[in-house]
Amino acid sequence: LGVAPRLFAFPPRLLELAARAAGRGQEARRLLGSLEVDSALIRRELGWAPRHALEEGLAETARWFRAAGAGSGSFDRAETTWLE
Repeated sequence: LGVAPRLFAFPPRLLELAARAAGRGQEARRLLGSLEVDSALIRRELGWAPRHALEEGLAETARWFRAAGAGSGSFDRAETTWLE
């Protein structure tokens, strides 16, 4: 967008309290809480297994972003062939 982000530190607990006062406590807890996903249920019930290990997937994602020029303003979201 060509606009520098304005980032500042904000205590998560205070943000949660403000969100709760605005009737958005559940959303704040979801955003501020752990983003860890437990795949045990789907693995057990459906026999699912990821195609890539976490480390491999993160490394591949980083390579793709570097190759796509992420951060240089030339990022093309249509180039997702590695996902197929």
